[in-house]
Amino acid sequence: MNQLIVEKVKKLIQDNEDFFEFSTFGDGTSIEIIESSEEKLGLDLSPSYKWWLSNYGGGYVGGNEIFSVYEDSSDDIPLPSGDLVYMRNLNLNGVHYKSNELVFMENELDVFYFNLNQKSENGEYLIFEKNTNQLFAIDFFDFLLKIYKLYEG
Repeated sequence: MNQLIVEKVKKLIQDNEDFFEFSTFGDGTSIEIIESSEEKLGLDLSPSYKWWLSNYGGGYVGGNEIFSVYEDSSDDIPLPSGDLVYMRNLNLNGVHYKSNELVFMENELDVFYFNLNQKSENGEYLIFEKNTNQLFAIDFFDFLLKIYKLYEG
C-alpha cells in the first residue's frame, strides 16, 4: 500500500468531515468481522477497502452510504441495509446486477461496484460506475479521491 496515497486520503477525509461522514480514524471494524464477511462472500476484499473498513468502519460520502460489514445479528435484529454481505445477497437475487458486480454504494444517480472479474496484481478490484459501465477508480483510495471531486467539484 502506497503510504503517500494513504496519508493523502486521510488528510482529505480529515479536512472534509462534512462530506466524509466517517467514524473517527482508528474506530473501525475488527479484522475478525472483516474476515467473517470475506468468508460469507467467498472472496478477499480489496486491500484499500479493508484498510478503510478497519480504520473508519463505515459512513457516508456526500450523504450517500458506503456499504460496510457488520457482525452477525440475531434473528430478532436484522442486519442493517448497508451491510455489504446482505446487499450482495439481495442483489444476486435480483435482476439488476451481474455476479461480478460487488456493489458498495448506490443512490438515485450512481451505483459503484467492485468488478470481481478485474483484479490487479496487488489484489485491488477495479471500481466501475454502473450506469455507464465505465472504469471509475483503480482502487478504493482512488474512489474516495475521485468521488470527492465528482460531488464537490
